[in-house]
Amino acid sequence: MIKFLLLLTFTTLVRTEEAPPNSVFLNMFEDKFKIPESTVDTESLTLFDCADATVYDTEKVLAQIDEESEYLCAFIAFQVNKVEGEGIPNYADEAEATKRYPFFKKCVDDVKGYNAETDLTQFEVNFFCDMSEEEKKPYSSHTGGKDSFGVGSGYDGGASETDAAAETKTSYMIVTAALAITLNLVHAL
Repeated sequence: MIKFLLLLTFTTLVRTEEAPPNSVFLNMFEDKFKIPESTVDTESLTLFDCADATVYDTEKVLAQIDEESEYLCAFIAFQVNKVEGEGIPNYADEAEATKRYPFFKKCVDDVKGYNAETDLTQFEVNFFCDMSEEEKKPYSSHTGGKDSFGVGSGYDGGASETDAAAETKTSYMIVTAALAITLNLVHAL
């Protein structure tokens, strides 16, 4: 009943184009996101505005993220807009969000860097962005030695974590670029 009343309040506020207070938003979406420990005072954010995927979902918007409050807002939007069954499920608590927040920030910076390097394709934040390198390994198709190719082919059993990460990023970039080129060719036909 309380959630229904909160939803009714939320709907009313949206119609009047006023964002609900953070406390209302937190109560409504407490199961969808957790706020990590951060240097940003969350009272300075309007959490309602941070829930929209448009905070991080385009190359142009990502390129503008450079302040801690913008990273935090994008991280909240990332959590609220997760697709059920993809990647890491909703976080259990603030401690887990705090653990995953640096992975997300690094991913945003990596995506911004990849987009700055090429105009051939567009890279985006995806469900890998809150995972550790260890958690990404099951998504790798690498089966052989160092010279074999495949998505994630930089993984060598952890023998050289730094080289593996660099090669994995390169492999993902090559596969993503090839897919983007293929889709553009099909679309042109």
